[in-house]
Amino acid sequence: MTASQIPILCKCVTCDIELSDNHLGIQCSRQHHYCRDCCQNFVTLFFSEPQLHIPLTCLECSEKIPEYQFERQLTDDQFEKYQSIMLTMQWWDECDKEYLAHCPYCQYVEIREHDKSIFLFCKYIQCRRVSCLVCKHECQTVNDYMDENIDDILGHSKCVELKHDKKIVDLAIINGSMIPCPTCGVSGMKDDNCTHMTCGKCCEYWCYFCGQKQEDCDVPDGHDVSLSNHNIDWDSNSQRCPMYLVSIKEFDQRWPDDDYECLEYFHRYRTLTLLYEVCKIIGEEKMNEIDEHFHSLHSCSYTMKEIQESGKSILIDYDREYQDQ
Repeated sequence: MTASQIPILCKCVTCDIELSDNHLGIQCSRQHHYCRDCCQNFVTLFFSEPQLHIPLTCLECSEKIPEYQFERQLTDDQFEKYQSIMLTMQWWDECDKEYLAHCPYCQYVEIREHDKSIFLFCKYIQCRRVSCLVCKHECQTVNDYMDENIDDILGHSKCVELKHDKKIVDLAIINGSMIPCPTCGVSGMKDDNCTHMTCGKCCEYWCYFCGQKQEDCDVPDGHDVSLSNHNIDWDSNSQRCPMYLVSIKEFDQRWPDDDYECLEYFHRYRTLTLLYEVCKIIGEEKMNEIDEHFHSLHSCSYTMKEIQESGKSILIDYDREYQDQ
């Protein structure tokens, strides 16, 4: 073998295995290489949170990865799902007059205008169901409508009446359960570690508790702007934030003493607060009507009493008003 025939070796940045320069894994423009086995971990990560990994970027340096390199790691079923996700994300970002409507019972998707009928007639031959895009329930077809189906007819006419207000309520519940990156807007829920966040898409440093970029976070005079300094004196300064949610229990007895339960408490408070703002806009009567028809609140264990009380509640009891309750 001549010198020109000797394959150039590189290493997988994940498992350190040696690879030839023409390997069929993934490599970015900065020469970070992934072997095929480690590419499967990358594929799994992508499908778990696709909105966080579009466009596809190197896990080491965030440089964009050629799509064809990622696509060749996929099975036929994965590739079909991948195409559906990419199409959905493209329409989501670029089109404000149309949207992708999904059949609740199969993988059928069609492009629709926002003001089109709420009923979707699935054209997938193994499904062929008619569904309501508001409540996601199956509907009777026109030919099936008889006197005994009058409740179904009236129910879906209610869907038409309430669909815009329902969307506002649903959005409040979704936004309450996740925190968006302040730079790129990608949302997610943290694990039970600290409140210091690094966005997986744009690499922004930000605080999960207040939702601000590191550069916008309040720190003591004379200190460098950093998330760690943003945590100083959090228990006496409402402009600062705790590093760990579980530490709030020592200061405010209403909080749980378990990391996971603290995360639930934080997001429940956030969601109730957002629902309270929605209630001020559309009114309590409309909120009750939406919950009665779609079970939007009760299915998530929220009550109107809790929502109304959230308007008077505080996240951290700095003034010790609730310590004896």
